[in-house]
This record gives sequence, structure tokens and C-alpha cells, in this order.
Amino acid sequence: MTYFKVFSIIWCIAMIGIKLLIHLIPGKWNEFQLNEVYTEEQPK
Repeated sequence: MTYFKVFSIIWCIAMIGIKLLIHLIPGKWNEFQLNEVYTEEQPK
């Protein structure tokens, strides 16, 4: 397998896993996004 095939398989598994998390635990996912990803502080 080439580098790009391996990368695309890993990327696909990660994206499917994230979609499952969004649908299985929407409250915790929303809390994670609001508190960790989108902070009120500006990046330094």
C-alpha cells in the first residue's frame, strides 16, 4: 500500500468515528466543542 492509501483509510476511520460520536453522545460533543474548541480567548 502506498502512503496515500494508508492515510485515506485512517482518515476515513477517524471521520466515521467522529460522526458516530456526534450522534451517540450529542450533549457531551456539544459541550466539548463549546468549552475546548471554541474558547473566548484570542489565540496568542
